[in-house]
Amino acid sequence: MLLREWRRFQRKTKNLTYFTDTTYTAFKIKWETTGTERMNAVEKIISVKTNNHAEIVDITSEIEHWVHETGIQDGILVVSSLHTTAGVTVNENADPDVKTDILMRLEEIFPWKHPKDRHMEGNTAAHLKAVTVGHQQSLIISAGKLLLGTWQGIYFCEFDGPRNRRCHLKLLEG
Repeated sequence: MLLREWRRFQRKTKNLTYFTDTTYTAFKIKWETTGTERMNAVEKIISVKTNNHAEIVDITSEIEHWVHETGIQDGILVVSSLHTTAGVTVNENADPDVKTDILMRLEEIFPWKHPKDRHMEGNTAAHLKAVTVGHQQSLIISAGKLLLGTWQGIYFCEFDGPRNRRCHLKLLEG
């Protein structure tokens, strides 16, 4: 059934290739442009200065401003921390106690000093917190705006500060 559908679809387009191996069969889409069709992508690196050992910084307004400047109406925005001891998350931005509670709970789970930690730099807890939070978020851009819930904001999470950090933004139009 799958092969028959594939062959019918393949007759309609030349942009697809078919491949198979012993474990699976799949379709692979080959993106080709004709000159008028193009995926527009723009990038920016923003600086985030942190002042504390552990800190959650709201970067929503800076990102919203940049998205507006690009003029892109619809697409996907990827926000990525360029560090192994920092992360990016989306969470509540109405009550500042949420940030305090997140940091407190992460510290309870991953205390800074642990007798079994072996990492020479002594910042194993920061690495574990960054792994838990994650280093990037993907967000939808619709009608030229970030598609966030009423109480949501984008946060840079510092776990080994204070430092000057970088956050990479990439916006794909489409």
